[in-house]
Amino acid sequence: MSQRSRDSPGERQRQAAMHEGRRTMYAFLSRVFERELSLDLLKELSGEKSPFMSPESVRDFDEPKIKRGFETLGGYLRKASQKSLSEVKLELDVDYANLFLGVKQKPAHPSESVYLSKEQSMYQEPRDRVLAAYWKAGIDKKKEYTEPEDHIAVELQFMEYLCRRSVEALQTGEVAEALRYMKTQEEFVNDHLARWVPRLAADILESGETDFYRGVALITDAFVATDKEAISASLKELEDSGLL
Repeated sequence: MSQRSRDSPGERQRQAAMHEGRRTMYAFLSRVFERELSLDLLKELSGEKSPFMSPESVRDFDEPKIKRGFETLGGYLRKASQKSLSEVKLELDVDYANLFLGVKQKPAHPSESVYLSKEQSMYQEPRDRVLAAYWKAGIDKKKEYTEPEDHIAVELQFMEYLCRRSVEALQTGEVAEALRYMKTQEEFVNDHLARWVPRLAADILESGETDFYRGVALITDAFVATDKEAISASLKELEDSGLL
């Protein structure tokens, strides 16, 4: 690729589109872990336009575990579309409570402190380090959300925020600003998500009763693992592009 073509707005837009795709995935996963599915979201996920309702959608992914996650989750939703939404919602609400509200006690709690602290309990040193990362980025957790700052949903939402800021910076030509947000993403994935999400996913796969949350576990585990590589590659491309 010539220097001129790499300096063109097209390179920035290509990068922005890629990071928008990452943002969308983080937003979806954060919402799924944050609370039980609403009827509206369940209807959207099981609707005709949902990517999970088309078996062909897995062709867009190279990573086998992400494909398996989409197949697992999609298979559940396709079968669920033949039932009443209220029946499906009740089944998923029970599974959510078992997994994430301590009913089954495995996972004990979907927070980094439980998985990485010596005490294996909430609000330990890992939570403090996560909180410091949020403050460094100039944000804080929504006050109305009562779970700790190192809850999986909050950490994923933080990544969604960073991806969104990268996209906005690329779209307005602020490449140095985009790089700053991307480096924060790389650091947060390496220092936090990648260190405990595989263990959380394994617990969900072991204890989950529906293919919906088993599929979510597979997707989350594989996406975090591959996203480390995606961020690193994107950083290198931008740094070498001549856009700075």
